[in-house]
Amino acid sequence: MSGDPAGGDATFHLQPPSGQYDNLFHINPDYLKSEYAEHVKDILFGNSHNDETSKKPFPHLSLNNFLASTKAVDLLRAELRKAPWTKKENDLYTLSRTTDLQNFDATIYPILKSFRKFLATKVRDLLMKITGIKLNGRVDVAGSKYEQYDMLLPHDDRMEERKFAFIFYLSPEWNSEWGGNLQLFNSDENYYPTNVAKNITPLNNSFLFFDIDHSLGHTSWHCVEEVTEAGKARISLNGWFHIDDTPPSTKLPPLSTIEKRTPTLDIQYEDVRKWINPLYIAQQEQKAIKRLFATKSELKLDNFLTDEMYKQALAELKSANFDKKGPVNSRSIWRLDESSLPENSAIAQLLRLVRSEAMTLLITQWTGLHLYDLKSLEEETTSSTKPSQEEDDNDDGPPTKKSKSTVDVEAPPAQKSKPSESFEEKKKKDVKVVSFINKMAHTCYSLCDDQMAADAENNGFCFDFLIFFMEKEVWEKLGGGYYSYIAVNDPNEILRVEPSPNSVAFVFREPEVLSFIKYINARVGEDCYY
Repeated sequence: MSGDPAGGDATFHLQPPSGQYDNLFHINPDYLKSEYAEHVKDILFGNSHNDETSKKPFPHLSLNNFLASTKAVDLLRAELRKAPWTKKENDLYTLSRTTDLQNFDATIYPILKSFRKFLATKVRDLLMKITGIKLNGRVDVAGSKYEQYDMLLPHDDRMEERKFAFIFYLSPEWNSEWGGNLQLFNSDENYYPTNVAKNITPLNNSFLFFDIDHSLGHTSWHCVEEVTEAGKARISLNGWFHIDDTPPSTKLPPLSTIEKRTPTLDIQYEDVRKWINPLYIAQQEQKAIKRLFATKSELKLDNFLTDEMYKQALAELKSANFDKKGPVNSRSIWRLDESSLPENSAIAQLLRLVRSEAMTLLITQWTGLHLYDLKSLEEETTSSTKPSQEEDDNDDGPPTKKSKSTVDVEAPPAQKSKPSESFEEKKKKDVKVVSFINKMAHTCYSLCDDQMAADAENNGFCFDFLIFFMEKEVWEKLGGGYYSYIAVNDPNEILRVEPSPNSVAFVFREPEVLSFIKYINARVGEDCYY
């Protein structure tokens, strides 16, 4: 009791007694029978051919009507809805989450705290009984809420000491047509996820769990499908049970990478004038662009291509052949099939231009960069003469987009005296171009992953050159599809590039900076961009 010591109104805080709801939760007795334990072991360890649907594409079990009391389910859902939720968003997901239930105040959320205790005792004991696997006392559990346009992209939950992933669904009368289904993926011979093998509707009062096997040859790729129905919330409590020792997760074999090309000489100056807006070829405008780019190492230019060629290229793209590219744990995009292009098509011409020394020279004039491999070049340019700061046309390169924890790295200064013959040869050998055309539509995305980080480290410093084509004048801002730049081990976004028609984006970045394309949600409808 607290009140005014002078005799004013008193305020009483009624607290539920500790453990008041400890007897609220009971497992459906059907799952406590010894014969059910044998059934589960058969599924998890493949000892029989019974219930093949629970073994594919990897062993999993969904225990419907898991809690014996529907009243307990209703009370749990009601308290979870009142909990503090935080919107979370990155390359992998968009959803709302609570903190771990371990951090909740039992005087405010007694039912949720009692449910966590129930998981850590009775449910943990059940899992050990029916699987024969000894779990330690660690249980991670938090609330997840998926509303319209929210989703979780394919992943396998492999982290140290995780053994069983679980989800307890709390959405009454969920319709699978609303989206939000748990999707389980088949895998190829290299253990990468391929197509959806099974859709599981999030049924109220069902407890789903599956084994997280860290050894090669076992996969657990899954995702949560985008919720498409307005006004509906897919709510669950989910997390992991742990064991003391797990072998290091076996790394997947590396994916093949796109061919790196040396810039070609098969483009004439007239081809450049045909394609590039004359404004951006003019010397004074190039100097202005260079000054802007030098301040922040990124820039976006509108009306980049001539109107005639932009329209011709866009028309060809709309009827071109695109192939779906994965694997879905890294990306889901449409990639142009260049083999089907007529040799003299506008798109074929544009690709030749982008892959040419003429474009390399233009980028140098716009940015002050020479597109060298800076790692090897820094040693060779330590004795170079820097241009005076009084000069109007300063060719010093801009700072890179980088992690806050790294030191600034300058691009190499331009050479005022003529470099040696061998140095010119070095320049030509080091300039490499990776180019392709993607079609990005609803459900498309790319993710940051370990291989991307490794590739970026091997590739060194990169200059991203992004030309956008689209029919609509304005892309749906909340529809995703933007390029997001982040530093390794830092979730904070450094830069975002939004698609817009006939625009080009320049981004100069160091190896520790990665990019992803945010999942394109149903807000965009049938719209797409290239």
